[in-house]
Amino acid sequence: PDSKVHVAAHSNGTFVVCNALSKPKGFVKLNNVYFAGSVVSPRFPWSDYTANKKKEREQEEEQMSLEDQSSVDGRIHSDCATMDWPVGALCYTLSVFGILNWFVSRYPFWASTLSWGRIGAGGVDGFVEGRSLPGFSETRHLNGDHGEAIRAKYHIDIANFLLTGRLERKPPGGMIDHWFRWLRIIFAIIGVAMVVVLYIITINLAAQGGDAWAVMNGALLTIVVIRILMSV
Repeated sequence: PDSKVHVAAHSNGTFVVCNALSKPKGFVKLNNVYFAGSVVSPRFPWSDYTANKKKEREQEEEQMSLEDQSSVDGRIHSDCATMDWPVGALCYTLSVFGILNWFVSRYPFWASTLSWGRIGAGGVDGFVEGRSLPGFSETRHLNGDHGEAIRAKYHIDIANFLLTGRLERKPPGGMIDHWFRWLRIIFAIIGVAMVVVLYIITINLAAQGGDAWAVMNGALLTIVVIRILMSV
């Protein structure tokens, strides 16, 4: 129980880690955390799970035991890439469906039932709290795609970070092209439009004929389209 647990996560693995941290009653206790190609929302509340936040809770003498709170007691680092399409386009699109993002950060009901609100382009845009949170660092950006940060040439750097909490690397200085930013916005608009059109078709079928099978097929098609967006 006193062992130090370090985590290196890539892509959907970063979502698994953040989802676990969000569970109540001390679901996980982590030391150093390394993310690559994160599919988590840029607004994920890291400060709620760091050692500094735990100290604040202790000073405020909250009733909840600190032992019951999931936490990251070491350092956190996130690597972002310039041409990460799965994160920059697909997860960005899914975060638009997370009008959920707004609810998740404010209401316990949504936070516990709607996981989409935690999906986003943190692996491209970076984390909002990471820019000022002690013990949090980011590399923005490595020149490459979704798997750039976990290429063999970075393995020693990642291992050193997990074991020591230090990442000794020259700033890569990569920049996201403007066309990439515009294309992902267009991609998001198309994705949302597809779902809205399918939803309207389903409502019209229900209003015109009340055919239960038609309504079910329309709803199923809508879900399939969203699922395809999530898995491409």
